[in-house]
Amino acid sequence: MIEVRKRQSEKPEALLRRFNRIVQESGLLKTVKECRFYLKPPTRKERREAAKRKAMLKRLKNEYTYYQNRGGF
Repeated sequence: MIEVRKRQSEKPEALLRRFNRIVQESGLLKTVKECRFYLKPPTRKERREAAKRKAMLKRLKNEYTYYQNRGGF
């Protein structure tokens, strides 16, 4: 359970911002969203593979632009 205590003379907006940052960093929200609906194992595998493909394409694109900017290729 995530707990945030109010610091002395801390504004409510700052407290809420700090809480949101901690929740994002913990990955709790991502886990809750994943568990919201049941996905069959084949569907999970497809999503995992699609995420891997997307990450690989993004990495290749970044490498290509890096070398392109350096005068390579």
